Amino acid sequence: MTAHEEERPYWAAGLEPVESDAVADGEAFDAVVVGAGYGGLSAALELSRQGMKVLVVEARRIGDGASSRAAGSLANVPKARLHELARSYGGETADAVYREAVLARAHTERIIADHAIGCDLRRCTRVMAAHSDRSMQRLRSEFPAMKARIPEARLLSREELGAFIGSDAYRGGMLVPDSATVNPAAYQFGLARVVRGHGAKVLQDTRMTGLKPVADRVEVELEAFGKVTAAHVVLATNAETASDTPLSAQLLRSIAAVPAFCVVTEKLPPERIAGIIKGAQIFGDTRKVLNYMALSPCGTRLVYSARAGFSEGSTADKARRIVAAFERRFPETRGVAMEFFWSGRFAITADLIPHTGNDDRVHWMIGCCGTGITMSTYLGHRIARRILGADDAETVFRLPLPPMPSWQRRPALLGAAIRLHRVYDRYMN
Repeated sequence: MTAHEEERPYWAAGLEPVESDAVADGEAFDAVVVGAGYGGLSAALELSRQGMKVLVVEARRIGDGASSRAAGSLANVPKARLHELARSYGGETADAVYREAVLARAHTERIIADHAIGCDLRRCTRVMAAHSDRSMQRLRSEFPAMKARIPEARLLSREELGAFIGSDAYRGGMLVPDSATVNPAAYQFGLARVVRGHGAKVLQDTRMTGLKPVADRVEVELEAFGKVTAAHVVLATNAETASDTPLSAQLLRSIAAVPAFCVVTEKLPPERIAGIIKGAQIFGDTRKVLNYMALSPCGTRLVYSARAGFSEGSTADKARRIVAAFERRFPETRGVAMEFFWSGRFAITADLIPHTGNDDRVHWMIGCCGTGITMSTYLGHRIARRILGADDAETVFRLPLPPMPSWQRRPALLGAAIRLHRVYDRYMN
């Protein structure tokens, strides 16, 4: 392998491309959705199901953005720790955030089932391993509130953890028996086809470059295309948000687009896999710079995801570092070859929870913080319900969006911030 080796994505291999639809310059819609990730497609699905004329605009091709480059976990626990949320917003709001995170997972699985989306949904057991004694203490203190949201969860001692993962590098952890994974690209492609099946149009390779209020509608400028109008606009660009409009620029200042890297191993025999993940098909730890491992939907490969620096070397170099890090913690992975690797991005907010809101007829969601498959799907649906004037539209995630410190969102300094988090994980957490 050379330092210049091209990325080898895994999830979208063999999937048929989603077609684009014909759209006329000046065409009028009830809603224009900007971004064809999970959030945008979820909003478009609900709006089109309710009879609205909908256009989804995607700057690239479906499958090229962050959604199809996710690790594949259907998260039901937010990135923000319970004690951090309680300190910022109070216990009641913190509980509501965790409660809705569980609802988001259930909603996503319902979408998959109701629309028969073939995306290798696999229900399995998840372990969250404490990387330090202090992190284990925090897990214990937060566990009663977690168990109230996820009744089947239980704490594991260091000895008990050994029955679920082949590593002695952790101090104990928490077991969540009812977790799940999907092929994220198959879910995105399937969702897009369901949206088109309900009459919504999808326009790819087209960037939104401007928004302007016109009477009781919004004029949407589309690069190298022209203009369309809509009664409502949904901005669902998340990590791909750019400063195309004043509102987009404001949202961009509230997030950091964090690089993430995935590796998929060669095919492994069952006995080799059994020595690595044992009774847990999904593993994650409590580090701020998270390590994640899961059994692939086919059941014969391992999927690794981690942060591997910001600008130090190529994606191939970072993939090798991820493999080496897992070899240090999981001895049975030594010598396992990687067959696929790629990079992606996800958006984080200052408080590590997603946010949604609106500016008159322009609605937005941003910052799913590594839980995008479930939270984007859920919040896209919530935005659609708000546009429809439904009684069930409210969500705790309409909290005011806090600004992100400029040093954290500047690419030149983001790598330093990630390294500081590693120091924090090692010495202070």
